Amino acid sequence: PEATDAGRVIDQALFLFQLRLRDEKVQADTRCPPGQWTVWCDPNRLEQVLINLIGNALDAMREAPHKRLLITAEPLPGPTPQQAPTALAIHVQDSGKGLSDTDLAHLFQPFYTTKASGSGLGLGLVICRDIAAEFAGQLQAHNVADGGACFTLTVPLWQPDMPPAAPPAP
Repeated sequence: PEATDAGRVIDQALFLFQLRLRDEKVQADTRCPPGQWTVWCDPNRLEQVLINLIGNALDAMREAPHKRLLITAEPLPGPTPQQAPTALAIHVQDSGKGLSDTDLAHLFQPFYTTKASGSGLGLGLVICRDIAAEFAGQLQAHNVADGGACFTLTVPLWQPDMPPAAPPAP
């Protein structure tokens, strides 16, 4: 793990979907600018999780009349009111139809998928959950009151007393 600019990684993940966002007329709204939050994780693994979540959100909105992708970030309060936040919650929200109770109960089970046969293996969210756990984070999902689903990825915030990043291997 290393000190990682969460906003920069979010921008990189969104960049990979630039053409799809335009072609599918998805309004993307990101509220985590680069330089705002520094998290403690492997930036490539964080990007991998975000790519999966964004791709799933776009798939979920395929038939939606209004397509909106909202990515926000908020610090989570520390264990006591006197302590600084220790984690950042990154929310990836779509305007699709949302998730059924059955889907919510099984989302993180291997080989469970909400996609049509042949369109998904049902491993993406399992892998993302495990990656989040590797850097002491979590991945959760819930439906949004006005429609759609929201996946929340928590990532530890970088603290000044954390060790510096290891130098790259030769």
